[in-house]
Amino acid sequence: MSVDRKNFSGLTIPPVPYDTETEFFMCNFTQPAPDTSGANPVGVRLWPGDDTPRTFIRCNMLNCEPPPGSTVTKCLTALKSFDLPGTVEVVEIDGVVIDSHQNRFSRVHGRREPDGSYVYDQQDEGEI
Repeated sequence: MSVDRKNFSGLTIPPVPYDTETEFFMCNFTQPAPDTSGANPVGVRLWPGDDTPRTFIRCNMLNCEPPPGSTVTKCLTALKSFDLPGTVEVVEIDGVVIDSHQNRFSRVHGRREPDGSYVYDQQDEGEI
């Protein structure tokens, strides 16, 4: 049975009864940040400790690493950090602060390829 259009963002293991499913269609597995513990960022491992291959079709897998042997078809597999330090702009007229705005930046580090390898871009995406 396929799981369709469910939101599992921020979870590394979907809740019961979805935790044992092996096919996901248009589901959201987005993680808040990539794993940056190594030399290069990688996705956060889904189902850590469980190497059951799963199939992901047209899923949002931002900052995710699927289990080994999984099939990933037409999914978003980017690695992206949000809210990197930016600059603060203050508008002051006659000594009165009218507006304060902080520019926030994100960085696209790269993406995970269907074969499990990573391609790194290392360029700013700009303001979010």
